[in-house]
Amino acid sequence: MVIVDSFIPGMRGQVALRVKQMAPSLPVLMITTYLERPGDFDKPVAIGKPFAIEELRWASAKRLS
Repeated sequence: MVIVDSFIPGMRGQVALRVKQMAPSLPVLMITTYLERPGDFDKPVAIGKPFAIEELRWASAKRLS
């Protein structure tokens, strides 16, 4: 699984799209300040900042299931 911040200067969600192009079956978990869905690639799970460790665990489990 790849856990990536959705706001990387100059990328604006493109990292996750590139990951899905290179490894389509690799789950992506987006971390964001703004709960938005950057793109429509396999419906990524996103959690907002700040987040509790329980939220990260839940989102990771959901993405891996």
